[in-house]
Amino acid sequence: MNTCCKPAAMNKPSRRQRTFQLLRLLLAACILGWLLYRLPVHTLQEVLIEGFRQWPWWLAGLAATFLGLLAGCARWHLILRTQQFHLPIRTVFRLFFIGQFFNSFLPGGCGGDVARAWYAARLCNREKTRAASTVLVDRGIGLLTTLFFGVFMILLHLRLFLQHTLLTACGGMMLAGAFCAALLLILALRRNLFSVYPFFQRVEKSRFGPMLRKVYEVAYYYRAHPAVLLVCLICSMLNLILLTLACHCFARSLMITLPIGSYFMLFPIITVLTAIPITPGALGVREGLFAELFKTLGAATYRTIPLSLLVYFGGLFWSLFGGLLYVIQPVRERMPLREEEEK
Repeated sequence: MNTCCKPAAMNKPSRRQRTFQLLRLLLAACILGWLLYRLPVHTLQEVLIEGFRQWPWWLAGLAATFLGLLAGCARWHLILRTQQFHLPIRTVFRLFFIGQFFNSFLPGGCGGDVARAWYAARLCNREKTRAASTVLVDRGIGLLTTLFFGVFMILLHLRLFLQHTLLTACGGMMLAGAFCAALLLILALRRNLFSVYPFFQRVEKSRFGPMLRKVYEVAYYYRAHPAVLLVCLICSMLNLILLTLACHCFARSLMITLPIGSYFMLFPIITVLTAIPITPGALGVREGLFAELFKTLGAATYRTIPLSLLVYFGGLFWSLFGGLLYVIQPVRERMPLREEEEK
């Protein structure tokens, strides 16, 4: 097996890595414990009972989550195809949801992106690095779309964001992130860095230089193909819209009656901020953001924390579906989780 494509999960984690993962788990447990400690238990029980009675909204939320994930799957399939990797859509579907499984259940050892990159490299032997790079481009397009849409919504509701300290802080982080991302995109895509600048030409001669150039050229490709990029952006917007609608459906099951526009205003912010890997699966961080951000709009914490958990379990449900796809595939095609399995 090509060592450049060996997933991190196959290497035994060091003591420092295990300690770091343990600290992240403890932080998540502390945040969740603190948030739940503040909730009135009796009221929380009533909210959950109400939620169970509103099970059609749960089904609607699960359906919207699945459709949102399908939009993300379609985006990755398009990126693979434009890089001349003609994998069948059913294969891309299977690998995408297997990635969701790894992302949810093995956060400390192997993320979903690493799993997808490993599978893509394995199936595209002639260009392993370029195939694996499509995962980075896919994730980047999705995150940047959410970031810039979130900034658009912040500017649209600027007066509201300036009235609350927390909203101002989150909005400032989003604006700063969008500014830096836009600047980097302009610098990286204005000209081919490896063809024009001597510094990057020297970098290319280093040990990992050829790999870095291949990764860069996968992203640079879209500068000359705006139509393809536009379709990817449409898929990203569909992904964001459907996942936001799923959040709205779960909120309706908990009797949260905020206007639907409120979710399109806050959900992109939560999505971007929880992409920072502070805790495994963003547990605790996501719940805290849901509680505090929706509180500024008048939603009760004893409803928004269960909402956050429902949104999380909606994704977890389809991750289990990805786990089923992983289990039923032939053993020889599975991604090895330990170095011994590879041998």
